[in-house]
Amino acid sequence: MGTGHGTGDFHRAREQMRLTAGQLFEQGGRTDAEIARLLGVSAQAVHNWHHAWTAGGSDALRGHGIAGAQCALDDVQRRDLRELLRRGAKDYGFSTDGWTLARVRRVIIERFSVVYDSLS
Repeated sequence: MGTGHGTGDFHRAREQMRLTAGQLFEQGGRTDAEIARLLGVSAQAVHNWHHAWTAGGSDALRGHGIAGAQCALDDVQRRDLRELLRRGAKDYGFSTDGWTLARVRRVIIERFSVVYDSLS
C-alpha cells in the first residue's frame, strides 16, 4: 500500500510530460522517437500524444482525472483497511500471511459490508 499521496503526483508529472511533448511538437524539427528519448518514454506513447495533439492541441494532452471506480470506503475505513493489511493475513485468521485479491475482497465485505465486483 502506498502513502496515499503519490498517485496524484505521478499523474501530474505525466501530464507535464505530455504538455512538454506538445511544446516540442509545436517547435517542430524532432521525430517522435527523438522526443521519446528526450522524455524517457516509449515512442508509442509519444506517437499517441502527437496524434492527440494534432487533433486537439495542448488541451488534448491534459489529464482528465484519475480513471477507475470511486472508492466506497470512507477515510476511516481506508485507514483501518491499510492497518489490517499491514498486520498480515495470518493476523486476520488466514492460514498463511500472503494477501490475495480474494482475501482482500473477503475482508472488505466482512469488515465494511462493501462489495467490489471487479475484485475477483
